[in-house]
Amino acid sequence: MKLNEMTNKDLIEYCEAEGIDVDSKNVSKPTKKELLTAIELFEKNQMSDADEFLKEAKTEEPEIEEEIQNNTEYEKAMEVLKEKKKPKLTRAQKRKKQHDELMPLKRVIITTNADNQTKTNLEFITWGNGLIGHHTDRVYLGKAWHVREGALRNMERAIITESVQNEDENRVDFITKNAYNIQRLDPLSEAERERIGKRQIIRDASIESLI
Repeated sequence: MKLNEMTNKDLIEYCEAEGIDVDSKNVSKPTKKELLTAIELFEKNQMSDADEFLKEAKTEEPEIEEEIQNNTEYEKAMEVLKEKKKPKLTRAQKRKKQHDELMPLKRVIITTNADNQTKTNLEFITWGNGLIGHHTDRVYLGKAWHVREGALRNMERAIITESVQNEDENRVDFITKNAYNIQRLDPLSEAERERIGKRQIIRDASIESLI
């Protein structure tokens, strides 16, 4: 469908989606001519930006130029241009993004691969960074437990090195493997949460009666 065949409502929605400023005498109800003029100016500027970007790519970023040359239209140039023009996140936005990704509790069963040392059923995992701070999660091994995503990612990256006797060569070899086996479980159902909650209430009441 051509622009001049679109309704004013469609044109307004397009302008709002692309962030196009419409120079109109009546801000709340621009005419079709005003909308089309604004859109044509916007598209013209976009094409100018794409042309300028292509010129820069030829001298500064040859790998992008090669990628663009494989496309007969400006589509690829516009995609890369939009990506480069994306606003950078502020420190507060980065902190919130990481918080939303790393803080949620995940239900898991974790076992250890460390065979040559004394095993314990409880481990403390420290993780984090300067942006969201440093945290320590208590992790019980061998049983279903809730652990924050940030701690789990650290545990997934953890490796251990163990010695193995090579009988054929009469020497000791060393192997590297993941420190933990992590099985991610489905979240608890509502009924399971209620049952655990009631069990906790009974346990707390029993403790209170002993004090």
